Amino acid sequence: MGPKRPASNSPRVSAVAGGPRPTPPIRFGDDPTMAASTNNPVPSSRALAKARAKALRDRKQGCCSPRRSSAGRGGGGFLATLINFTFKIGIFYVIIGALWHCSSKPFSFEYSANDPRALCRNLYTVKAELTPHLHDLHAQLSPHVEPYIAPLRPYAQQAYKRGKPIYNDLTKRGALAWKRYGEPKRQQAEKAARKWADPHIKRARKEWKKQVQPHIDHAHKTTKPYQDT
Repeated sequence: MGPKRPASNSPRVSAVAGGPRPTPPIRFGDDPTMAASTNNPVPSSRALAKARAKALRDRKQGCCSPRRSSAGRGGGGFLATLINFTFKIGIFYVIIGALWHCSSKPFSFEYSANDPRALCRNLYTVKAELTPHLHDLHAQLSPHVEPYIAPLRPYAQQAYKRGKPIYNDLTKRGALAWKRYGEPKRQQAEKAARKWADPHIKRARKEWKKQVQPHIDHAHKTTKPYQDT
C-alpha cells in the first residue's frame, strides 16, 4: 500500500485536537430591520393608550395654557386689541339700548322711528324688517303646531286671566324698582364705562392718525389720477 496522506488541518479537527481556533463567521453589519425589531418591540395596547392620553394632554396644555393664550393675544398687536375692544363695547351698547335705553319701559322692545338717537332708530328699523318674516314663519308653522296647542289653549287662557293682575302688579313694582335702583346704577355704569373708554378711544384715534391715515392718504393720492380720468 502506498504512503499515508497527512491529516488535513480542518478547523473542526484542529479545534478538537487543540490546534488553532475555528474562523468566526464574517458579519457585514446589522440589518436595520432586525435592529429595529429587536431594539423597539411592538408596544402593547395599554402602552399605546397611555401614549395617546399623554399626547392629548400635552396638546391641550400647549394650545390652551394661560401663557400661550396671553402670548397669542399679545402677538396680535394694537390693531387686534382695538378691534376686540370695539366689538365688545358695541355689543354691550346694543344690548343696553335694546333692553333699557331705547325702550319706553324696560324689556318692552317698543322703539320709535323718530328717536333722536341713531341706535334706537336702527333698532326700530331692524324690528320693522323682521316682523313680516316672523309673521310669515308663524303662518307656515301654525298648521303643524295648532293640533298640539288647541287642547292647551283653554288652560293657558285661564292661567293668563288669573295671572294678569299679578303680572300688572309686578310690572308696576318692577318699573318703580328700576327707576329707584336700576336707573342710578345704569347711569353710574355708563359714567364708569365712559371714563374707562375715553383714554382708549383717544389712543385709538392717535394710533389711527399715526399708522392708518397715512396709508389711506397715500392710496387716495395714488388712485386720484385714475378717478379724474
